[in-house]
Parts: sequence; C-alpha cells; structure tokens
Amino acid sequence: MIRLQFTLCTLLLLACPSLAISQHVITMHKSKYSVMEDLEIGQEAARAVRKQLTMLKNPDMQKYVNQIGKRLTGVMPHVIPQEFMYPEFAYTFDIVDYDDIQAMALPGGPIFLYRGMIDEAPTEDAVAGIMAHEISHVALRHGTAGLTRANKFQWGILAGAIVGSVIGGTTGKTVADLSRFGLELFVMKYSREYEKDADLLGSQIMFKAGYDPRELATMFTLLEQHQAPQWLSSHPNPGNRAEYIRTEAHFLEVEQSRQ
Repeated sequence: MIRLQFTLCTLLLLACPSLAISQHVITMHKSKYSVMEDLEIGQEAARAVRKQLTMLKNPDMQKYVNQIGKRLTGVMPHVIPQEFMYPEFAYTFDIVDYDDIQAMALPGGPIFLYRGMIDEAPTEDAVAGIMAHEISHVALRHGTAGLTRANKFQWGILAGAIVGSVIGGTTGKTVADLSRFGLELFVMKYSREYEKDADLLGSQIMFKAGYDPRELATMFTLLEQHQAPQWLSSHPNPGNRAEYIRTEAHFLEVEQSRQ
C-alpha cells in the first residue's frame, strides 16, 4: 500500500534549487523494518549469497566496479532528498563468476553483478547504468517494502528465502527449501512501479555522476533482445522503458543547460 508520495522536483528544489531533477513522482512504500534492520537483513543475505555462489577473483575487474560504484554513490546526496538518505547503508559491489545476465541488490547496500552482465555491457556507462539502477532499489528500500507484504520472520530464515528468490533455478529452490520458510518468490521480484522508479532515479544518479543515462536505455534494449530470462523475471519491464529513460536524459540535459 502506498503510504507516502514525494515529488523529487518539489523536495529537491527546497533542498538545492540548482539540481537537475525529474518531474516523475516516486512512491515510497511502507516498510515495517527499521533502517538498521534493512542493513542486518541485507548483510545476512549477502553472506549466504557469497557462500552459495562463486565470486570472481579478478582484482582489476573488482577495482573497475568499485570505482564506478564510488562515483555513483558519491553523488547521491546531491540527488536524493536528505530525509531519504540513509548513511547507515553500506554499498558494496561483488562480482559473481557466472556468465548469466543478472544483477541483484539486497537491503542495506550489498549489490551483486554477474560477470555475464558486465561482459554484455557495451560501455562503462552501460555498466554504471545497471549499477545505478540497483543502487536505486536499495536507496528506495524496495527490498523491505516488498518484505513488508509478509510478516516479520527470523532473519536467518528470511535471508535464506531472499537468497533463494534472487538466485533462482534449481540452486535457488534448494536454498529456499533449506530455509524452511514458505515465502513466495515475489519477495525480491520488484513490481513494475518499483522498476520505473529505479530506472528514473538511477538515470538521475548517472547524470549527476557524469554518465549518459541513454546507455542504460541501450542496455535494457540489449537485454530484451537477448531475452535474458533471469534478469527479466526479477526485473519486470514497466513498458516503454528505453523511451522514458531517454526522455529523462533529455530533460536532465535541458535543466542543466538552463543553470
């Protein structure tokens, strides 16, 4: 249920009139979880992911994504209203050593990029776009907003269910079964509304960090052409995705030119 709506345009103008901002209304959904619970749930789930999946041991590629992540998260205070900034969140960027076209974000900041996703991206801006999209899911607390639709459960069991949801396939089913918890897979499968919010906030973060948001649109077009099943199942297409991201990029450029 929608509990609070805020217009980035209105709130950010109050905080900093010079910012280039969107006219899109982003919805904040109710979460029963505290910010610290987001962090604890995400960290426990991240430990389970690192245990279940093989992490890439490539210092150069890890440095590459860390630098992009630092650049993106560094501009967030200039994009997101202060009341929706959570300094407790710890954004981390791990690379899963599988060739699947997939990425996932956990509550509180852990983000996992699959090697296949990075390999598929034609430019650094495209990689940054996927990362900004996932960062936006964390910043808007989409994970625990989804979990709020279920009851609170013991975090260890909950983490197993989350991991089963985001991993998917036979491995994911095994992890979820081991959790002894019948949480439906919808928990970490974002709604189309969540996806659009993450697309547009991600575009704003990209733009402020000096990346071209159109590359995020290009990346999504490529993913749809390749029919990436895991990505598309956990990140449903809100419709006209590439079109509205390009429109947002144009709007941001126009606003910047007026300053």
